[in-house]
Amino acid sequence: MHPTRQRSMPSRLVVLAAVTVIGSVAGLLLADGGAIAQPEWKEVPLKDGTYRQYKGTHRTDTVDIPVRPNGGEIEYMVQMKQGESLVYSWRAVDIAAPEKLSSEFHGHTERPPGTTGTLIFYRKGSGGTENGSLVAPFDGIHGWYLKNDTDRPVVVRLTLAGFYEVIPNQLPN
Repeated sequence: MHPTRQRSMPSRLVVLAAVTVIGSVAGLLLADGGAIAQPEWKEVPLKDGTYRQYKGTHRTDTVDIPVRPNGGEIEYMVQMKQGESLVYSWRAVDIAAPEKLSSEFHGHTERPPGTTGTLIFYRKGSGGTENGSLVAPFDGIHGWYLKNDTDRPVVVRLTLAGFYEVIPNQLPN
């Protein structure tokens, strides 16, 4: 007969040392971006229209647009190519009744005589301020129509930034 060997249980010290080593290795893998680490970033594909690159340099302008009282109206427009973008902000300076200032932000194509053009209204409303942005849906003229139904002249201060061309000689001298 063979003598029976009795197996001994590992001591608590050996188990504790093994757990410590396993924990240290797992910690190193996580810290070094190992196989079990959670990735920091999930890259997603770029969607159409999210990013645009332009050949020209962007511009910025601030323009004071005078609007006569008692139904006075004026348009201020910029020229843009399809896909160009701008960011804008305007506010009526010292207006007592902003609800009496009507505005339309719109765009239209150039229209030779005898042809039909394209017109789109981006926003219609009233009030003393507006902030927004536009990516031009077509080549053409884009801008603001303002109508002042107060009994005092109003100045609308328009600030623009982006890719556009100012149309000269729009404002009264």
